[in-house]
Amino acid sequence: MSETGEYTDNLVTFLELIWGQGFMAPGGPDLVRDTVAGLDLKGKRVLDIGSGLGGPDIVLAQMGAKVVGLDIEAPVIERARKLVAAKGFSDRVGFKLTRPGPLPFPDGSFDLVYSSGAFTQIAAKEAMFAEVRRVLKPGGWFAVYDWMKGPGPITDDMRYFYKMEGLTYAMETPAFHKRVLKKLGFDKVTVEEDGGWYRTEAHREHELLAGELHPRITELLGRQQADHFVENWRAMTVVLDKGEHRPGRWRAQKPPAAAQTSKPDKARKETMARKVSAKAVLPVKIGGKGPKIDKATIAAPISGKPRTTTQNFYTDATGTFVSGIWTATKGKWAVDYGEEEFIYLLAGKVKLTAANGQSKTFKKGEAFMIPAGFKGTWETLAPIKKFYAIQDRRKK
Repeated sequence: MSETGEYTDNLVTFLELIWGQGFMAPGGPDLVRDTVAGLDLKGKRVLDIGSGLGGPDIVLAQMGAKVVGLDIEAPVIERARKLVAAKGFSDRVGFKLTRPGPLPFPDGSFDLVYSSGAFTQIAAKEAMFAEVRRVLKPGGWFAVYDWMKGPGPITDDMRYFYKMEGLTYAMETPAFHKRVLKKLGFDKVTVEEDGGWYRTEAHREHELLAGELHPRITELLGRQQADHFVENWRAMTVVLDKGEHRPGRWRAQKPPAAAQTSKPDKARKETMARKVSAKAVLPVKIGGKGPKIDKATIAAPISGKPRTTTQNFYTDATGTFVSGIWTATKGKWAVDYGEEEFIYLLAGKVKLTAANGQSKTFKKGEAFMIPAGFKGTWETLAPIKKFYAIQDRRKK
């Protein structure tokens, strides 16, 4: 689901027409069952991140699970509750409205975390994957079908697709997902593309939108909106055919309790270290060239084609504090801060403009704070390099 409330009634109506009642992502019930194939869900507690209209949750409940659907858009959740009630699954499926950020559940709450079509729109993937691991029980599974991207920079075709979608995307490569899941201590990590299944489906859907379904869509949404969706789907087939848009699955397991006890992961070690007497605590040396540099492109920028790199040197055991080095080329994009960030500019120049129109410009050698709750735009006026220290007080 979107982080910014982007699913209008018209868009939801359209998606159900294409993908079936209760579904806001492709594949329907069969894809849900394929994504969790081989996992015994009888009596298990399942979290669905980005639960949308509730269709997948009904399928999971039919497989024996007790499901909590999590979403950030109240109108969508209301429609999901009505569908679940109408289908007679209110005793096995519930929904919770939340904000983007840490998951509102205690450690070890779920046997399975499922998702479809949500993580492609979540920029802070590593932080969210860490949250998934936290709320899973030892031995629990993380199973997802989602949209990913090919290697290399975002092209004009992909930007045009994003523009036609009108949604905020943050696609990463299959290799990125696999690397981050392993880094966070997941076991049995598999990340694979869907073998062209959705590429074929998207072409079929485009033909339906341009032909058989066009009168119905026009009746529901108007001619202009109907034509927009036809072009939207055509743009999607282009990036699918080029291999820039790469749908697929990933699955990973939180190590069973025995494995965690015998081989504590980094977070466990750091937690244990904090319990030691203050006299025994020593500074942590971060030597060498530091951690691997992750490269990314800002999705759907307001202007320019900004590219970024992130070198995260330190994350504390709770995941609430991170610090490192970040760079960005020239460009402008929207920002919405749920956390506090201290910034020292090592190079470049940046202009921050709040939602009320007030702005400030900072240059090399200057330091500043961005408070939690800041909404507006970030504009890199000259390529920047910054040291950052981020505190997310929403996490507990």
